[in-house]
Amino acid sequence: MDNSDTKQINEQVKEQVKEQVKEQINEPVKPKTKSKPRCQCCRKKLKMTELNFKCKCGFTFCQLHLNPHSHKCTYDYLSERQELLKINNPKMCVKVIEVK
Repeated sequence: MDNSDTKQINEQVKEQVKEQVKEQINEPVKPKTKSKPRCQCCRKKLKMTELNFKCKCGFTFCQLHLNPHSHKCTYDYLSERQELLKINNPKMCVKVIEVK
């Protein structure tokens, strides 16, 4: 094969690639369908009745993974409770009473 043969082969390959690209462009693009809600832990499809089970971390889970310990919840329940106690139980001033 000499240099002219390789040029012809290269041109043929380029034409084939151009045709393939044109075909891909002309193909209709399928619109994405909305995915069904799934459990964030096991990826199980959720039923309509299970859609109400949202954790405080913001994700939706099935019945098995609704418990914060079962899906390794990142929400800080401890600090939430501490803030709630601070609001509901303000510090009381202790007055010293002198006994005579």
